Parts: sequence; C-alpha cells; structure tokens
Amino acid sequence: MKIKKLVVGMALIVILIFVIMEFTDTIPLNKDDHKINSTQINKSSNSNWNDVVSQKISLDDFIATLTLEEKVGQLLMPDFREWNDIPVASLNDEIESEIQNKHIGGVILFAENFKNKAQTTHLISSMQEQAEIPLMISVDQEGGLVTRIPFMPSMPGNMALGATNDPTLAKEVGIGIGSELRSLGIHVNFGPVLDVNNNPNNPVIGVRAFGDDPNTVIKLGHAYMEGLNEAGVLAVGKHFPGHGDVSLDSHFVLPESNKTINDLQKLELVPFKSLIESGIQGIMTAHIAFHKIEPETVKSKKDGLPIELPATLSPKIITDILRIDLSFQGLIFTDAMDMKAVANHFGTAEASILAVEAGVDIVLMPENLQHAFDGIVDAVKTGRIEEERIDESVKRILQVKSSTLFQESTEFTKLSTKEIVELEQRVANASITIVSGDQILPLDETSEEKIALVAFDRQSLTRLTNATKKYQWRNEPILLSKSKNWSGKLSNDQLKKIKEAKTVIVATNTANEEDLSKNGWKMGAVQSIIDIGKQSIIVSTRNPYDSRTLENYDAYIAQYDTGTASFNAALDVLFGKKQAQGVLPVRVNE
Repeated sequence: MKIKKLVVGMALIVILIFVIMEFTDTIPLNKDDHKINSTQINKSSNSNWNDVVSQKISLDDFIATLTLEEKVGQLLMPDFREWNDIPVASLNDEIESEIQNKHIGGVILFAENFKNKAQTTHLISSMQEQAEIPLMISVDQEGGLVTRIPFMPSMPGNMALGATNDPTLAKEVGIGIGSELRSLGIHVNFGPVLDVNNNPNNPVIGVRAFGDDPNTVIKLGHAYMEGLNEAGVLAVGKHFPGHGDVSLDSHFVLPESNKTINDLQKLELVPFKSLIESGIQGIMTAHIAFHKIEPETVKSKKDGLPIELPATLSPKIITDILRIDLSFQGLIFTDAMDMKAVANHFGTAEASILAVEAGVDIVLMPENLQHAFDGIVDAVKTGRIEEERIDESVKRILQVKSSTLFQESTEFTKLSTKEIVELEQRVANASITIVSGDQILPLDETSEEKIALVAFDRQSLTRLTNATKKYQWRNEPILLSKSKNWSGKLSNDQLKKIKEAKTVIVATNTANEEDLSKNGWKMGAVQSIIDIGKQSIIVSTRNPYDSRTLENYDAYIAQYDTGTASFNAALDVLFGKKQAQGVLPVRVNE
C-alpha cells in the first residue's frame, strides 16, 4: 500500500514538473520578449478587422463585437503636436498608451510632426502599429496660408486658384497635394474650403476661400475634390454652414451670425449642397452661433452667462439641415474642439457630448482627450446618449476604413515632386492680377535708379528682394514693424532710403479689419510711403482689399500668397517677362 502511494505520488510530481516546463516555455525571459508578445497579441486581435476588409464578416457583425469603449474611441481624432513641450516627431510610451487604451480612431498631424519624408512615414506606421483598427490619419493641407508639411510644395492657395478661374489647375492641385499625402500614409485632407468669402473683414478665411462668388467656389471646389480623390485621399469640405461672413476669429472667440436659414440657402449653403450632391466624403463644421436657426442656449463655463450653441453643437444645423435637408451621408467632423469658441464656454466633456448629440461623427482635437473619452462613455452608460447613436457614427467611420482608400495595393494617380514644384509655379503665374496701373508697366530693368522694397515681415522681404534681383540689383530692402512704425509713420532711416529711390514696391499682408484700418499702423505706414511721391506699386500678398484704404498709389498687383513662386511670378509681371492672367475673385471696391 505504501509502495502504491509512493508510485502515485512520484507520478504526480513528474506530471507537475512537465506542466511547469510547458508553462514556462510561454513566459517571456526579459522585457524585450514581453514587448514582442504584446505586439503579436495586438496583431492577432486584428484578425476580425481583416475579415471585414476581406468581406468574410459583415460590418454590423464586427461592430457587435466591439465594447462601448472601443466604439467611442473611433469617434475621437486627437492631435499629438507636442508632448511635454517637445514636438512629436516619433512615438513615446505615453502616446502609445493613449492610442491603445482609448482605442482612438484617428490622428490629425501638424507641422510639429513633420521633419522629412522618412521620419513622417515612420511616425505614421508606428502609430498604426498601436491600433487594432487602422487609424484615420488627417491633415490640414489646403495650400497657401494653411499648409502643414514643410518639405512639400505648398501651392499658392485657394484664392490664387480663384484668380486663375481654371478648374483644370484646381484639379491638378488636388492631385498634387493628394499624391504627396497618400505617399506619407495620410488618408484625409481637410479641404476644399467651401466658404464664400463675402466679408472683407473676415480674419480667418480670406485667401483660404476661392472667392466671393458661390459658383466659383463650386467649380473650383469640385475640381479640387476630384483631384484629391483621384490621388486616393478623402476630401472634407469646410466650414459648414459657412464661415465667410463673420468678422471674428473662432480660434479665439465665438462669432455670431444674424443670418436665417433662408439667407444661408441663398449663398453660404450653395457650394455645400452642390458638392454633397457630387459625393464629397466629409464635411467639417463651423464654430459659429446662428441664433436665428439654433436659439438654444446653455450656461457658459467661462462666466456663467447664457451662451448660444455654435453650429458644431447644434442638432438643428448638423442633423436637421446637413443630414436631413441636404441628405449628407458621409462623415461629419467637428472643427478643432480646442478652439476658444468652444473650449472657453463648454468644457471638453460637455462639448464632446453635445457634438455627438448634434450628429457629429468625429470629434476633432478635444482639448482633453481623457475628458472627451470619459464624457461620451458616461453619457451612454447613463442613458443620455443611445448606444445606437454611437453605432451610427462608428459604422460610417468603419465603412471608410474598409474601403480602397485604406488598402495599400490600390493604384491611384500620382505626381512626382518635380511635377508638383512645376505645378506650383504654373498656378502662381496664372494667378497674378493687375488691379490697376498697368500703364506704368513694365518696369525698366536697365534703369540705374534704386528700387525700394518694403514688406511687413522678414521672410516676405527676403523673397521680394530675391525675386527683384533677377532684374534690378540696385534695390533697398526696408522692413516695416509694429515696434518701429506703431504710429503709422516712417523712421528717419526708412524715410531716407525711400527718398533715394525712384520706385517703391510695397508687399502688403492684411488679414482683418484692424490691418485694413486707415488708423492702423500697417496702412498708415504704407500711406506715408505713397505720400512721399515716388512711383509706388502695391503688391498684396494676402487679402486683396488694401485698395479700399490706400490712396494715390501708381499700381496695384494682387498675388494672394507669400510663397517664393508667387513673388517670382509677380516680379516677372512687373518687369514685363510675363503677362498677368489673373482676375480678381473677390470684389474689392464695394
């Protein structure tokens, strides 16, 4: 009996040792092994998503397998511009955790994220490795004033395209921008801008718009969208229901509009309606309060006073007008939720909840990612938001992610970098507009007389000087600044240089009502130059409305952009090497 028990005991010991040996084979020996196993687990959990792409399971069945937290994460698109005040050019452990633990659906990139092509593609692929469902990578690469990627041509911008009035060029620009984005792994471009810039004092749109005629916006916006799509990039029209007729900047305050729905239908909504009918994939909202359309108010977290709901948070505007009246079935993105128009008054959690309640699909750049995530999750758990409402947005998002847009094997139209650089110059050449004074042109490049060159910033002054040197080396650069010219008058040394010149070329750069004011330092200083009596040529490098303020200049040229290509094109026109082809896309003297 004792022998039998001993044999049984020994047998159990042998079995136990065998089990322990088998188990220890799966235990990582060090931290690196643990990381490898974690990566393998993440990739293996991707198998269901791959089944969606290969159509082995339906999208509805896949969504049914997701937790609430996984679904809410798909609605969030944060930025990682800086981490601990350091630009994010590569991932760190904290960002990896944010992507994994909050199951975020996408990321928007900014200039801080771009150093060169190799670094950018590595950053994006590193982000994708952290996600069980592919991330939707986006960027604001409109062209012109709003560009994020420093190592690709920026293009002269939308108002320059408006001056060309050429949809073929607009489509080529869309293809050029789109093919560069596609090569980096970026899926979404927040463009075209569909705002009709019918307010000269608009501080935030201006040259970002194609013009002040909705038909021009439709024609060029449609072509730009087609170009992006042909290059394999999703287009997002903005800023719904229209940001063109305000005089305040929603980055800092909440603008208000007195327009009714009938007013919007006659102008602002016209381009959106047209491009929705043409199948645009995304729409971005505007942080503007339209109190005659959405009268609901809430208590501001800033001062406790009643504050109107901006379009971004308005069910009447997002669901009733955009979804129902205009029958838009694509993705609705908020504008950046860290902009003060929203962040100052609503708080991250409440703003995110209100946006989802209004009908938004993707909450872009919440000021506090944790608060946005927790806020939406809690709103569903407490019954404030139905989970079916979350499912609606998740399905729209995942339909895009399962499309050919996200499949690397898909072939799209692509331009080379050389072709894009050439395109940038072609657009600039076609955009330069002589508004007045063509009788004094061309300038004489054989003249021994000095030319004074004036600008408001050093970069523009350098580019103006370099473009002029091709024709006239006897030039005198003069930098105007608020600190030196705050009174609208010239310093003694500036006055001396201008008096010694025969001709003065002034590159103006105005963006808002203050810039355009006769009592402001910019227009005051420029008028002081004109009043000296030299031959004066104004070259507007941004909004072409300076002619409303300035008097008695000899010629006025609009170039719409501060890029090197645009300065080269403008000086080619001034010295008669090229004919000005552009036509003003906005009314400047009304």
